[in-house]
Amino acid sequence: MRGVFRFWLLAALAALPAAALQARERKNTPVAAEGAERINVQIDFAAGKLRIDPGEIAEAAVFDFAYDEDKVDCAVDYEVRGGVGMLQAESERLSGSGGDTGDNEWEVVFSRAYPMNLSLDIGACDAEIELGGLRLEEVAVEFGAASAEIGFREPNPARMRELRFEAGASSVTATDLGNANFESCEFEGGVGSFDLDFRGEYHGESEIRVKVGLGSAEITLPVDIPCRIEGPGGGLLSSVEIHGGGLREIADDVWESDDYAGASTRLRLILELGLGAVDVRFR
Repeated sequence: MRGVFRFWLLAALAALPAAALQARERKNTPVAAEGAERINVQIDFAAGKLRIDPGEIAEAAVFDFAYDEDKVDCAVDYEVRGGVGMLQAESERLSGSGGDTGDNEWEVVFSRAYPMNLSLDIGACDAEIELGGLRLEEVAVEFGAASAEIGFREPNPARMRELRFEAGASSVTATDLGNANFESCEFEGGVGSFDLDFRGEYHGESEIRVKVGLGSAEITLPVDIPCRIEGPGGGLLSSVEIHGGGLREIADDVWESDDYAGASTRLRLILELGLGAVDVRFR
């Protein structure tokens, strides 16, 4: 009897991975541009693992989903209005399903061929987002309780009007942000740690505004771009440290490089701090 029980127990344990695999839905969803001249993208990602990359593809985007359909619902909608492709993708955790990053994994590739506005609303997830080389005109990213890496390894061929980040209780690492080719960049962080590297290829004047509540931010600026830093006004509960760069203080909490005033390509960094701490370094 004991031998029979052991046989059935081992058989049941061996069947568990197969059962779990059967519940995991896999979908590859290409999104044809359908004649659109530009693409507006909205992604609402509740929880899980998210990866975004640029690609040399004919479609506007390709989504590769792997998710537990008993716990997560995923959908992609696309239509063209007046030459603009409206792309919306979302995942929603079903009520009472619990949470695990392995329940919902997305890999998304966006085409480099189309001018694009991109809006990402990311919940509790691990995110790796690479946007280098995409023709981005506006980008807005909202992080929930996320651990996220976002970067621009290649320059943006378009001039970006606005790059905006909002992070809650998150850990965010952003690299090569100068390659985004932005006119204006705003980062607002609550409770968390934020590593923001603004090195890259600049054209014209760019303004950066960093707001930090209770968190801490490490900011890296390019040493070869004329720069002006405007501090938070000497708050007793905030801290700003500037390391290197050769800037001189021209007024209370205002620092400039000697060549800033006459430069056509330059950076202006504005800091707004609550109880936060910011370290600025030049490399």
